[in-house]
Amino acid sequence: HNLSDKVYAMKVMNKNYIINEKYLHYVVSEFEIMKLLSGFPFVLDLHYCFQSANYLYLIIDYCPNGDFTKIKYINNMKLFFAEVILAFEHIHQHNIIYRDLKPENILLDSTGHIEVCDFNLAKNGIPKGKRADSFCGSPMYLSPEMLGGRGVDYRCDIYGIGLLMYEIATG
Repeated sequence: HNLSDKVYAMKVMNKNYIINEKYLHYVVSEFEIMKLLSGFPFVLDLHYCFQSANYLYLIIDYCPNGDFTKIKYINNMKLFFAEVILAFEHIHQHNIIYRDLKPENILLDSTGHIEVCDFNLAKNGIPKGKRADSFCGSPMYLSPEMLGGRGVDYRCDIYGIGLLMYEIATG
C-alpha cells in the first residue's frame, strides 16, 4: 500500500473457475466470515476486496514467516497454543465452525504470532447445539464425527486443535 508503506498479501481467485466448480457460495461465505472476524489479533485480517472482469481479489495480512508445515521447532509452544485457543474462542463466539484446522492454515506473522487463515470451508451462523452437515475438510485432519457422516459442531475444531498440538509437539 503506497500511502502507508504497509505490505499486504493478495488472494486472487478466478471467477470462471469459481462459477464452473460451483464454489461461489464458499467464496461469499469466506468473505463474510473474514469481514466478521477481522480485527482480532490471531485471525488473518481482510483489509480490502475488489474485482476485475475475470478475478476476485482479497487484500489480507502478509505473513512472511510462512505456515506451520515449515516449522521444525517452536520456541514457546505454550504461547503458540494459547494463541490458537484464543483464535478459536473468538471464531466460536461468532457462531462459526472452522472445519479445516491443519498446519497449512496457521500462518506466522512478522512478529512470530499466529494468524488463522483460509475460511473457505468454515460454516457461519451455527448456534451452539446445532451441527453443520456438509462433508468437508482435509482427509488427514477429519474428526471422527465428520468421517462418520453425523455432522459436526464446535467440537470438531477442538479435535483439530488436539491433532495440531500432537503434530507440532511430535514432529
